[in-house]
Amino acid sequence: MARQQSVLVLLPLLFLLAACGGTRGVAEFAAYSEAYAAQQRQGDAVLDAFAVAERRLILRESGTSGIIEPFDPNKAAYYVDGVDGPYAAGLRATLSALGGYNATLLGLANGEAADALAGRAAGILRDLGSAGGILTAGLGPAGAVAAPATKDALAGAIGIAETIFGGLAAADARNRFRAELAAAHPVMKDILAGLRGATPAMFRVFERSRIDPATSADTASGLTPDQETALEQDRRLLAGWVLLLDSTARAMDAAVAAATADGPAIRFTELADQATELRVLAETVRATRTR
Repeated sequence: MARQQSVLVLLPLLFLLAACGGTRGVAEFAAYSEAYAAQQRQGDAVLDAFAVAERRLILRESGTSGIIEPFDPNKAAYYVDGVDGPYAAGLRATLSALGGYNATLLGLANGEAADALAGRAAGILRDLGSAGGILTAGLGPAGAVAAPATKDALAGAIGIAETIFGGLAAADARNRFRAELAAAHPVMKDILAGLRGATPAMFRVFERSRIDPATSADTASGLTPDQETALEQDRRLLAGWVLLLDSTARAMDAAVAAATADGPAIRFTELADQATELRVLAETVRATRTR
């Protein structure tokens, strides 16, 4: 499965620092980057578990008729272990676009030429297009469980971001990248919020995947005690991710303030504090998940 290798957002400060040759705030942003990397690993764990649930749901419901199911090419991803189904793939493509945004900011900070930055923007556009296409198509067979809610949470922001990065893919001036990438930050933050808003729909996929007709229990939920325990673990997994997404949003706000406000030393202190909060929370969530 795909992995994001960069933090969610390095944000405008680094390229502003690069533009003026300063170094203030670099340590704070490095701490934020490390903290987000820890949070990203938990996000990967959520999507790994979600991909398993999506596959389990579709294969189980496909086999309830008692007859051999014909081969369905639209379900090909479900027949191969280790490959995301459409629902998980759409969420992962969204995260990949956020990672590409970060890489483009890093490139700007490091002095990359406009054509290299345009290539990065084209990669972001491809990821956004993939995510948007999967959302439009209804997130595949598992989308029948919760597609409208996930689409509502993400589609609008992804569409706006596609417009921004569609223009940047053909840009030929670094100054334009500096302005447009800064302007894109609120939209990318909306995509982060959209992932948070998609978690109730994701939980419904987890829940449906836990209901096995062969072991249906005489309970209100239809789950056996073991299945209910497993579902509560799914709930805690999503809950930990939501807390981390919320903490990331606060750290992003501090980063924007550090990049734009007067008296930046105070803002850098706030960013350092938020980065520490995010890192500690990520460690706590990881410890809870692995117990």
